[in-house]
Amino acid sequence: MTAIDFGRSFVTFVTPGRANNARIQVECRCEFSDAEAGTNEELFLVASCKSEATYAEKDLFTSPNYDFCGVFNETQLSIIRTPASAADQRPDVSPVEGRFLEVYRQIVSAPAEPLPTSADVVAATLAGKPIVARTVFEDPSGRYKCALEYPVKTMNANDIRPMYQVDTGPVPFPSFDADVELTAGRFRLAFVAFNAPHFADFVIQTPTEIAPGVQTPHYSEIISLEATNELFALN
Repeated sequence: MTAIDFGRSFVTFVTPGRANNARIQVECRCEFSDAEAGTNEELFLVASCKSEATYAEKDLFTSPNYDFCGVFNETQLSIIRTPASAADQRPDVSPVEGRFLEVYRQIVSAPAEPLPTSADVVAATLAGKPIVARTVFEDPSGRYKCALEYPVKTMNANDIRPMYQVDTGPVPFPSFDADVELTAGRFRLAFVAFNAPHFADFVIQTPTEIAPGVQTPHYSEIISLEATNELFALN
């Protein structure tokens, strides 16, 4: 079988007039299904960068600065900007057409070995193998289903018992009850943790009060879900 080799997988955004080809590494593949509408969409979260003046002669980072990432496919996008103040955070969801000349993906798959037991996970971890996770979960009504595939950047492993615990991200987490025209607009950034095949915990970025009347985007909303988790070691 195969899994995504995230170190060699990219989405490229071609700006109008071909002024820039922004190639950004893929953080997560998301398959989002709507049983009522009969749709099944594939989207990708790309890695975060900082706001910049591209190709300027100097002063390349803009000020005030913000994180920049997004959820995309070839037809739709949600650009996620994370400034210091939650008051400055605005949704930016649109079709690709009219925004970019082209959006294309280069997704590389590699042979992968399932890791069905804790001992298998620990052994692959300590052997230094790249590990990829797949997490699948549904909304309470059963209408929506979300399948995430992502690299495990942080793995805790105990080779005495043996035990493991994934703590990694970011991944796109869907707001199932959101009223959106484009699926890309459902997603917020999250980190995921699990140490068993049947559940996953997510901590989600949300406006968080840090002083009276002052909010910042922070990972503070915690949700635990029934889920199916699988782990794979790339060969």
